[in-house]
Amino acid sequence: MEEQFTAFEQMIEAAWETTRNKKKVSKAKQQQRLENQQRLVESLRRVQSYLGLRSSETDDLIDDAAWEEKKAQEPVPETPRPLHMDQPAPFPFWMEPVFISIDVESNEYHHKQITEVGISILDTLDLVGMSPAEAGAHWRTKIQSRHLRVEEYAHHVNQHFVAGCPGNFDFGASEWVSADDLGAVVQNAFQIPSSSSSTRAPRHLVLVGHAVSSDVQYLRQIGVRMERKPEGTAGFIGVVDTAEFFRIIRGEPTTRKLADILQEFNMTGWHLHNAGNDARYTMEVMLCMMLEHSR
Repeated sequence: MEEQFTAFEQMIEAAWETTRNKKKVSKAKQQQRLENQQRLVESLRRVQSYLGLRSSETDDLIDDAAWEEKKAQEPVPETPRPLHMDQPAPFPFWMEPVFISIDVESNEYHHKQITEVGISILDTLDLVGMSPAEAGAHWRTKIQSRHLRVEEYAHHVNQHFVAGCPGNFDFGASEWVSADDLGAVVQNAFQIPSSSSSTRAPRHLVLVGHAVSSDVQYLRQIGVRMERKPEGTAGFIGVVDTAEFFRIIRGEPTTRKLADILQEFNMTGWHLHNAGNDARYTMEVMLCMMLEHSR
């Protein structure tokens, strides 16, 4: 009986320890989720400043520490200026960045075979003095879109998991690129020259994508780098994940597909899962949600 009681006691202690550890893990996950949520809210505020929809008194802040310092120095916020869709943005475009939206399609059976890359670019300097119009219709005309197709995989069309349509780019002509040159072509698309005639310094860039982490991983496979550069230099200074931004703005527990978000803004997405079209629609969705959220 004594041996049985000892074994039973050990079993209860082990069960209790397991329960306590689960509670600790659960609390840690809750804290991490809360911190991630806060980071998304801060990112959303930054993007508002990039688009001239939110006040920013300085134009030289790049990293997280500088952003926190800026918030600490800001006076008590005044009543926000109303956003009129028929008038230009109420504030200057903070740091005058260039938004670059990407989408990558790969062979659904061999993900290392990248078949398409879509790139859409929106330069905030092209929006100066321009009203956004309803749903950002005026600003959306300034988006420049490209669709890169890989020559070696021209015959492949995804059909099992998604309905691919690589031959249906609706915003221009597709460009054929070899698999060996794809990384260099994409990397070169990120080299946006300065608008100033006195310098050739690169511009500040903001990466845009829908569930963008997977696209970044695909581009890393072909040698494309999008890491943030050190403070004081240009390059990618922020990321907009439209799936996560929409979830935060609407207060939803899970992310939605791009097609669902397009419907929310009464937009029709033609030939989705074409990388060029998806990159373009992702940029348009970003503008729509930021304008809606800033009203």
